[in-house]
Amino acid sequence: MRDIYLDYNATTPIAPAVQEAMLPFLDEHFGNPSSGHALGRAQANVQGPMVRMRAMCGSGPQPATTDAEGRFEISGLQRMQGVPVVATHRDWGSSRPRTGRAGGEELTLELTEPLKVKGKVVDPAGAPIEGVRVTVERAETAGDNRMGMNMETAFSARPTITDAEGRFLVPNAPAGEMVVTFDHPEYIEAEEKAHLRAGVAEHVMETVTLKRGATIAGVIVDEEDKPVANANVNVNAGRIQVYDGAPESPARESAPGRTWGNARSDKEGRFAIHGLAQATFAVEASRDGMFHEPLEVAAGKTDVRVRMRAAGQIRGRVVDDRGQPVAGAQVHAWIERTSGNTTSRDHVGWSRTGADGRFALRSIPTDRDVRVSIDHDSYMDFELEGVRAAEHEQPFTLRTGARVSGIVVDKDGAPVAGANVHVQVEQVASVSKDGETTTHTNSRSVETAADGTFEAGGLGEGRIVVSAAESQLGVIVK
Repeated sequence: MRDIYLDYNATTPIAPAVQEAMLPFLDEHFGNPSSGHALGRAQANVQGPMVRMRAMCGSGPQPATTDAEGRFEISGLQRMQGVPVVATHRDWGSSRPRTGRAGGEELTLELTEPLKVKGKVVDPAGAPIEGVRVTVERAETAGDNRMGMNMETAFSARPTITDAEGRFLVPNAPAGEMVVTFDHPEYIEAEEKAHLRAGVAEHVMETVTLKRGATIAGVIVDEEDKPVANANVNVNAGRIQVYDGAPESPARESAPGRTWGNARSDKEGRFAIHGLAQATFAVEASRDGMFHEPLEVAAGKTDVRVRMRAAGQIRGRVVDDRGQPVAGAQVHAWIERTSGNTTSRDHVGWSRTGADGRFALRSIPTDRDVRVSIDHDSYMDFELEGVRAAEHEQPFTLRTGARVSGIVVDKDGAPVAGANVHVQVEQVASVSKDGETTTHTNSRSVETAADGTFEAGGLGEGRIVVSAAESQLGVIVK
């Protein structure tokens, strides 16, 4: 009689494929990869299965994991699209970022010796601060995080959190020039530079002191002054967009502290956002089916009262000039306010069209006109004034526009792959239809293919200017 093993909760047999993959590690590659001797270093080249490859961009492709041979594949890229890629591993320092391209050469990424970074974070009175997020990133990529890159993927070492004594330990930082960032919701973010030398296993930083930032706090209520719970509240100095030559944002670049923050209102409608710069902020509360008037407050104000009211929606269908649905178009709604000689624009909704070209913008005010803008790389950018919230579906038509193609070569006439090409329409075409104003504006940024060619579509009428830039070569556009 054959025995049937049922105690899998205690242990399980090894799958044949796993056993085969592990045999080299039990025989030839048995060295400790964390050690400095030759056998251990040789082992480093076969630790691929635990390495994660990440595209360092906010909405880029999904990360990939290397196989037993250290190989990986990142899918979902456009032809010759360049993506900065970095390899991370819990026991090693991250690799330097390299640019990979769909259809390009195979990348080789080298993990580095893991270094420890430790220290302590306190407040101005010397008391330890618990819960500070400490990140170590390469100096050459630190600025990219401020430009919208995915924060998690650009880090050169796994972030850590300070304990009750304010102490932290980053176990796997790479060598080189680093920027160490200290972030806590109630304090002003701080940065310290650190030079981590290879061969020095542990780096101890001087004690870091964080200062408290300004606070914006208040309550969210409805038209009957009843609290609105679970509303998303955002404050953003950069959202105060002022035209006619006035500064785009009143926040001073030198002012310490965050220029943005977010919170969720509690069951009593209350919220609080800390660690802010001394600046003027736009306060935006959002909840489906509700809207509030734009509100600007100075940091430090703790009695903000945001009154929300019932809102409508804009439902629509986007088609091209042949009547075919346009999928994947970004649809935005804006309202404009005029005070004296200045006009500000407030964003009140965003959606993306489905396969049938349909979209819905919710939380739209019902008592005023809204400007709707629609953007798609294959069509001319579209803006329509005078749109109102309504129950019925409204039609929107995108124009195909002109297309520009060419080739980018270097000074010797050789094609340049992966060059950034920017196409700008200098003159804007405005069309009036049925008493409504439709405005088309366009610029496009594309990358050259392996043979140096490029193509940009959806361009408007007017003089078109084409420029190209590539970091290592002087280029010529033809």
